[in-house]
Amino acid sequence: MIDEALRAFLERGCATIVGTASADGVPHAQRGWGCSVVGPTTVRLLLDASDAELRTHLDAGGPIAVTSADVRTLRSVQLKGRVTEVENVPGPADLERCHVHNEELFRDIEETDFFPRLLTERMVPPGYLVAVVEVEELYDQTPGPGAGAQVEAGWT
Repeated sequence: MIDEALRAFLERGCATIVGTASADGVPHAQRGWGCSVVGPTTVRLLLDASDAELRTHLDAGGPIAVTSADVRTLRSVQLKGRVTEVENVPGPADLERCHVHNEELFRDIEETDFFPRLLTERMVPPGYLVAVVEVEELYDQTPGPGAGAQVEAGWT
């Protein structure tokens, strides 16, 4: 499901929004802070550890949607799946991925939108947790006539 092209896309500094829902369907959204592809259908995603509502949704193992968009091109993809594990403490590889993600994201925002990096850096949460996501569906969310189409094979 996640080929090498999609892996490269997901692991760069994309703007990432994560949507979850409570057991009774109340939605919640927040930013993601770095994604690592660890298998053909599995990703590790860093999230804000201080978001109690998000944590409740993650611990319930409910549905999750992760939308990643390239700031420069607006090319975007949405992963839908389930959280299979939550780790309270990111490992060194997770933190390095997050650092690279943030560097690329903030640089791209500054260069394309002329928004000062000093301001975007203020969005970074004080701590992270890791959500392991088993991806069940992929959708092309790039603006245009193909937006919303399910990605069946290959991200080209």
